This record gives sequence, structure tokens and C-alpha cells, in this order.
Amino acid sequence: MSANKLTKDAIKYLLLKGHYVVRINNAPTQRRRGTVHKGTADIMGCTKEGYALAVEIKTTDSQSEFQEDFESQYKKRKGIYIICRSIDDLIDAGL
Repeated sequence: MSANKLTKDAIKYLLLKGHYVVRINNAPTQRRRGTVHKGTADIMGCTKEGYALAVEIKTTDSQSEFQEDFESQYKKRKGIYIICRSIDDLIDAGL
């Protein structure tokens, strides 16, 4: 499954479960990235209980150094961070 398809499916699943999430377009371009911090998760939002939620979509590659740093900083502040290789990862996380 492509990363794009998994991202769409993950967003659809999370919204159906009552969470509020949005897709973050953080793909590098030749122009400035704007305000998106390098390493930011692909999906950001909050759970239906109000906890901060970040989902990093991974199909074949591994996390970059920037993504690992983002995960560490996010978890340090009690945010929920999930690496999603399939919808099962979201289910296993209790979402």
C-alpha cells in the first residue's frame, strides 16, 4: 500500500472513531517549507478524549533523525505518538 493511501485510510479511520485529525503536508519542496517544522508527523490532531495525537505514516522507510527528535519531544510532553505501517497499528494503540 502506498503512503498516500495509508494516510487517507488512517485519517478516515480516526475520524470515524471520533478523533479530530488533519493531514500535515510536510513534503520537502524547492520553496520554503513555511511554518511546518522538519520531522513533524504526517497526521496531527487530538483524540476524542482530548489528548494530543501525532501519527507518522511509514510504509517502507524508517524514521529520519528529525522525526525521531519530534517523537521524543512530543512524548516528553505527554503527547500520543504512533508510527503507523497499517491500520492495525492504530487499533493496537487503542484508537
